[in-house]
Amino acid sequence: AQALLQACLALGVTGVSAPSANRFGRVSPTSAAHVQAELGPDLLVLDGGECDVGIESTIVDCTRGQPVLLRPGHITRIQIEAACGRKVLNQ
Repeated sequence: AQALLQACLALGVTGVSAPSANRFGRVSPTSAAHVQAELGPDLLVLDGGECDVGIESTIVDCTRGQPVLLRPGHITRIQIEAACGRKVLNQ
């Protein structure tokens, strides 16, 4: 990730957006080919290989002074709590 950001910065790109690579309500892609088929050939896709699972990303809000789980995903609440050493609240 750091190498990608540094390469972008060298090209004058100061940020990278990495949202879910599928349209709302559609199945999560597990390969770069799935992303291209869903979102079109004009999108630059960084292909890091196929994913083992097609589960949505876990989203945690860390701006409230206590971690808040916004969307559960592949990474569990228990894993997040173990990593940050704090209880994770529900939204």
